[in-house]
Amino acid sequence: MAADAIKTREAKQPGAKLLEAQVTLDWLKARTEVVTEVMAWHQARVRRKAARGWLAWECLAEAR
Repeated sequence: MAADAIKTREAKQPGAKLLEAQVTLDWLKARTEVVTEVMAWHQARVRRKAARGWLAWECLAEAR
């Protein structure tokens, strides 16, 4: 979609700058969602290890 927005801008069509900005904004929102989900997954993984008692042993091993 970004390539289409750039082609539209280069063709000097009306509203092309807004289209390019909208595409960029949509991409940034999608990237934010991905990062949020990945961080939530990592946090859940650490909470699970802590609940099982593995986190303490893992932290001790890394400290050496």
